[in-house]
Amino acid sequence: MNFVYLFPGQGSQYVGMAASVIENWSRGKDLISQSSDILGYDLENIMKNGPAEILQQTLYTQPALFVSSMIVKTWLEENLPSIEPEMVAGHSLGELSALCSCGALSFTGALNLVKKRAELMQEANSQGVGGMAAILGLSAEKIENICNQFQELSIANYNSPNQIVITGSLKAMEISEAAFREAGAKRFIRLNVGGAFHSYLMQNACEEFSSEVDKIIFSDPRCPIISNYDAKPSSISDEIKFKLKKQMISSVRWTETMYYLRDNLIDTVLLEIGSGSVLKGLAKQAAGEMKCASLDKWEDLVSFKTEMESNG
Repeated sequence: MNFVYLFPGQGSQYVGMAASVIENWSRGKDLISQSSDILGYDLENIMKNGPAEILQQTLYTQPALFVSSMIVKTWLEENLPSIEPEMVAGHSLGELSALCSCGALSFTGALNLVKKRAELMQEANSQGVGGMAAILGLSAEKIENICNQFQELSIANYNSPNQIVITGSLKAMEISEAAFREAGAKRFIRLNVGGAFHSYLMQNACEEFSSEVDKIIFSDPRCPIISNYDAKPSSISDEIKFKLKKQMISSVRWTETMYYLRDNLIDTVLLEIGSGSVLKGLAKQAAGEMKCASLDKWEDLVSFKTEMESNG
C-alpha cells in the first residue's frame, strides 16, 4: 500500500484545531511552542481558544493551518516511520506544508514564508476591493467563458468537478451573479473572505512574496510534489521555487491534481494531514475509487496506527 499526503488550505481551520494531539503528545506541545517563538505571538492559545473571529483572520489562519499539519506529519514520522509518502500536494497555503513535509523546506524556513505570506495577503485583503464566490453545478468551461466576459474575474480554485471558486473585484462579482445563475449554476455562494485570493489583485503581494522566497534555501524533495500552478509533479528545487512564486496569482488546479493521482497511482491511499476534512470531500468527487482518510484529531491518529500495525 502506498500513500499520498494532502495538506489543507484556508477554510479548514476551526477553534480547537490540533488541541487533542497537543494534549496527548508532548512533542506536539514542543512544536507549537517553537512556532509561537518564531511568529512572535501565542499561536496555541489562538488555535485552542480562538475566538473564531481572530482565527479566521488570514494573519493567523495560515500559520495555524501550517503548524497543525506539521504536528500531525511529525507524529506520523515518529510513530509510523515505515510510512513514506509516494507524493505530496497541498491546497493553496497547504502547498507550503507539503514542501516542508517532503524536505524541500526546513520547518523554520517554511514557517517564516507562511508568516510573510499571511501578512502580505492580510494587507492586500484590507483594501476591501476584492472578493470570492463558490459556484456549484456549472462546468469549468462555462464558468471560464463567463469570467472572460468580466475582465476583473478569474478562477481561483478548481476544487472539484462540481465546485469552482471565482475571484476578482467586488463590482464584477456583484454584476456577474445573474450571468452564472442564468447559465445554470445551482448555487452562487459569496465567501466570507476579505480579499480576492489567487487573482491579479494579489500581484503586489506576489512580488513581495517572491522576494522572500529567494531568501530561503530550497532542497530537492524526498518525493515529488504536485504543484497548484500546473498540477504536475516536481522533484527539482529550482522548478518548485519557480512554481511557488506564481501560486499566489494563479488558479489552484486541485481537480487536475486529483485526476493525476487517480490516473497514475495504483493501490494508493490519500491522507489528509492536518485540520478538517475538506480535501477528503473533494477527493470523493474527483479521485474515483481512491481511498482517502483525514488525520486531524488524536483518535484519528491512534485508529490509523492500530490499522497500520494490524496490516503488518
